[in-house]
Amino acid sequence: MTVHTLASREDAPNVAAELWYTRCGVPTSFGIAVQRGLFKEEFASDRAATFRALQESSDPEVHRSHFTHRQENSFRHGSNYPAIWAQANGANTKVLGLSFLRGAQTVLALPESNIRNPADLKGKRLLVTRRPHEALDHSYANAIRFYEVALKQAGLTLDDVEIVERVIERSFIEDRRTPEIVTGQLKSAAAFVRTSEGAGWRDSVFPLIRDEVDVITSGGGIGASSLQLQQQAGLHVVFDLDWLEDEEERSNLSTPLVFAVKADLLERRPDLVTRVLYRTLQAEADAKDNPDELIRDLAREQLQSEFLVRKAFGAHLSEIFRIDFDPLKVAALKSQVRFLHAHKTIPAEIDVDSWLAPEPLIEARRRWAEERGPRSDALHA
Repeated sequence: MTVHTLASREDAPNVAAELWYTRCGVPTSFGIAVQRGLFKEEFASDRAATFRALQESSDPEVHRSHFTHRQENSFRHGSNYPAIWAQANGANTKVLGLSFLRGAQTVLALPESNIRNPADLKGKRLLVTRRPHEALDHSYANAIRFYEVALKQAGLTLDDVEIVERVIERSFIEDRRTPEIVTGQLKSAAAFVRTSEGAGWRDSVFPLIRDEVDVITSGGGIGASSLQLQQQAGLHVVFDLDWLEDEEERSNLSTPLVFAVKADLLERRPDLVTRVLYRTLQAEADAKDNPDELIRDLAREQLQSEFLVRKAFGAHLSEIFRIDFDPLKVAALKSQVRFLHAHKTIPAEIDVDSWLAPEPLIEARRRWAEERGPRSDALHA
């Protein structure tokens, strides 16, 4: 494991750096820090760096870094498939921490279908979406993982069902680009989360209603968005990954979430990386201390009602915002690497242990303990 020597703010080189970030529309302490303007506050009067969202650029190549992590000086906290794929294809990143997201992730059927549990999936038509123009079709990989785990509960495999592919010609970037993003006029990056992550109703629910398939998944949605799809469409839950107790078996697109940074930025400016982590820890502590305010922030970020957000994440609210290198999270990440390699989504397995860079988080927690005193205990509980 590479050991990085972390410079203090006073020792930092006097060179301005243009920092970039992106995140998925799922609950993370990094996302809350963005929402609450903590990074804007951190770098507002500082000539050392600027801090901008990829989505503030009008360049599609910059946006594509949300999936490829090619943008220099960039941070990404989000789903693990793009993070793994990017690293396996030469993005050269380092993992600053992992978080676990608990919430509904479902396989769904029409209530009148009599498909009640995974055993009933045998011989049925299972929908997946295909994006043929994407180097990484993470929605397809996620659906396959969903189905494999669901079928396993009944002693079945993918050979026991019919996979029905619905081709989507649009790219993920096209789905995410609003007029404000296209013209570079996005004024509030904190408000930007998603426009259409994965397949929408026309590509999932409508084929189910038209009897073109028997079963769909909740797509990339987890928690509130999964519950919303289930309730609004009146669908029956055949299987939910959240029912499983085994962390590794429950791993999928959003479990674990990967907080990564470009390795060369960590090498050149560890001071800036530590500052970003410090503010992320601030959001983590605030999340634990003020759960009601946190629910409101999540509802705003996910474009959901507070009721639905509380129902989706309330039981695990104290767990999902902690970033660390818990062995269970690392094991889940390794499981995802093996899955993607087994399905030929990545050219080779990556060495997860050498990908991890725990030193910046250790340094950020040390600073937090020094500056915040006893209140910092919340970050070590």
